[in-house]
Amino acid sequence: MQPFCLTLSRLLLAGWVGGAALFVVTSVAEQRWDGFDALTKNTLALIRFPWYYTFGFTMLATGLGLGIAGLTNGVVGFARRLVFVVATSAALLVMLGDLLFVYLPLSEMAEAITNGDARPAEFREYHERSKQVNVVVFGLSLLSAILVSVPTWEPEDGSGR
Repeated sequence: MQPFCLTLSRLLLAGWVGGAALFVVTSVAEQRWDGFDALTKNTLALIRFPWYYTFGFTMLATGLGLGIAGLTNGVVGFARRLVFVVATSAALLVMLGDLLFVYLPLSEMAEAITNGDARPAEFREYHERSKQVNVVVFGLSLLSAILVSVPTWEPEDGSGR
């Protein structure tokens, strides 16, 4: 069962890293494309981000749980398991903080803009903060994906160390 859990964890965490990268690339492309007016760009962001957080939390949390189950085989050292758990948990906590304290206020501002209100002065500050926080989440997620994916080697004596 442990190899199956480890395989799924690897797929989920690598999938999240790839999905997050694709999200950023397509979001930047949409915002820079001249074919969309400001209202459309704003609406696209409002549609996308709830999916981003749902997908991210699901992939990271499930990858963490399966990674813990898959790495308890005694072959992977304690330090690597600990860093994996801390990095993945930190990514989830930082993402939760981003959702609650950055994205939700930002989305309220974006909805007001969509309804015709002027862009608040703090909009850019929240947007910049969101970008910075998401770089941290991406980095921690990438570290987690690497830690869970690096193969272990069995020594010739079969000791697993």
